[in-house]
Amino acid sequence: MKRTLSVVLCIALMLFSFASCSNDSSGPVFTGNAQNVAATLDPVALVEKVLSGKDDPTLDISYEFIAQEKGAKALDAGLYILRAEVRFNSYETEAGIIKRGSLVYEMPGRVENGTFTVSGSCAA
Repeated sequence: MKRTLSVVLCIALMLFSFASCSNDSSGPVFTGNAQNVAATLDPVALVEKVLSGKDDPTLDISYEFIAQEKGAKALDAGLYILRAEVRFNSYETEAGIIKRGSLVYEMPGRVENGTFTVSGSCAA
């Protein structure tokens, strides 16, 4: 009897939790042109600015080295990916405020003599 009551109570709680969910963020709805915002934002300048190393309380930046290949071969060759992740928290830009979100930037390269060198190039 207790087990049946527990199962019924759990099901009722799950149904209640699903019924109480809402997609309404209660924030203002964006009604502008996303293309204009993207053009004004200038992603290349944004990446350069946020990864410049300046201390900003609205940014949380983390770095991680990831071996490009599994096993000792990658370590011997020094092949790594430098992964930089920037988490935004009400970051102000010329295009507006980035309320929240993250930017992940992965740069393949090589570690030799304690120095990381990026392989290849990129263009704006």
